[in-house]
Amino acid sequence: MKNSVSSSLFYKFFERLGIKSIGFIISIILARLLDPQVFGVVAIIIAINAITQTFIDSGFSTALIQNKTANDDDYSTVFYISFTISVLMYVVLFLCAPVIASFYKQDFFILPFRVLTLTLLFYSYNSIQVSKLIREMQFGKMFVCNIFITLTTGIIGVVMAYNGFGLWSLVIYYLSNSILSCVVYAIVEKWRPKLVFSVSRARELYNYGYKILISGLLCSVFSNIRTFIIGKTYSPADLGFYNRGEQLPSIISTTLDSVFTAVMLPVYSYSQDDNTRLHSMLSRTISLNSFINFPLMAGLAAIAAPLVQLLYTEKWLFCVPYMQILSIANMTVSINTPCLIFIKASGRSDIYLKLEAIRRAVMVGILILSLCFHSLIAIALGVLVSMIVDVAIIMIPVKKLIGYSWIDQFKDILPSLLISFVMSSIVYFINFLNLPTIIILILQLFVGVGVYLGISWLFRVKNLTYLLSKLKFI
Repeated sequence: MKNSVSSSLFYKFFERLGIKSIGFIISIILARLLDPQVFGVVAIIIAINAITQTFIDSGFSTALIQNKTANDDDYSTVFYISFTISVLMYVVLFLCAPVIASFYKQDFFILPFRVLTLTLLFYSYNSIQVSKLIREMQFGKMFVCNIFITLTTGIIGVVMAYNGFGLWSLVIYYLSNSILSCVVYAIVEKWRPKLVFSVSRARELYNYGYKILISGLLCSVFSNIRTFIIGKTYSPADLGFYNRGEQLPSIISTTLDSVFTAVMLPVYSYSQDDNTRLHSMLSRTISLNSFINFPLMAGLAAIAAPLVQLLYTEKWLFCVPYMQILSIANMTVSINTPCLIFIKASGRSDIYLKLEAIRRAVMVGILILSLCFHSLIAIALGVLVSMIVDVAIIMIPVKKLIGYSWIDQFKDILPSLLISFVMSSIVYFINFLNLPTIIILILQLFVGVGVYLGISWLFRVKNLTYLLSKLKFI
């Protein structure tokens, strides 16, 4: 199990790293070719799709991974449920397109919306394919497939943008990604739905999954609610700037998030009856995650201005404050994600649901308060406060279940937190040197990496030693 987890983590990490790197390069090219308001319009459609996908999944994907006895009949049963829901949801959204376009006062919105929401139909099939591969820990296959899909669809989007297709280049980019995902996974995995439907198994999986569904809906709605509010209250360009500022921190944190979620959910599930082992694994996961994520987020906040100017050009500089604030906010993902994975894997979806309800209620309260200031900066600061409060809330049930306390958590993250703070402070002051942007950025990167690794080596931080030993092993 230990070797399987290590290899799976590295496979998943490099898969996510590859996908995010390719996607990041594509986003840079698209940002240079397209105007900020185009990204703002597409952000609204993607937010609506994200919420709808939660309905389609209905918590079944997590249930399939978590359930020790899931088989091919279960996969087929879940597929038929998901596909039926996806068709119904697409029809509803298709009919509602004019209403949504009128709400945002964007008449051209209707056709792109109807085309892009076609991704929902493909998602119902692809979610089963992905769940099966994750359950079997086939991360090597996923690595190859996802790199190919991302690279191919990225080329399609860039070529269309270069040839002046504007908004449609993004629409086709996302749609082709969904279609190609289904095709490639079907070739590699060769899973096909059988003509089987088990009511009893559907009920059993749903008894666990519906709580994940409600939790997922709460998470999805409230994760995207800022997009809806900014899109309605401010201009599409403002939404484009905010989302661009959110993108880089999100790419880095969700890369680590998806790695640990995909690998550790089945691992925690296998050990769900051993509290001592779970305590040890959770402690190691949070400590390792923070060692990697903290310096990346803190460093990104420090180099935000020269990085945006160099990559996206000066027309995107308005996104710098949002990037800095949201980078700091995403440091909390290192703590929250492993704890949420543990709660899911333990089979306590009831606790997960209650936890989501409390977290989202707190988030809404903070969001409402931030809206009173009539400022996008206030909204970003509200995200920061929400995610810090999240840490305290999530740790309550974790402590009750396995005795992993706030003090234990603080000990696990303190070395990484302190070293990251020192490193980012040094890196930030390099911004004030009178040097070309590219020179400043290169200097910041080398100084940041050198300072963080140097201090970690000097004080014999255990996570550095652990990572080096695993790299030697691989």
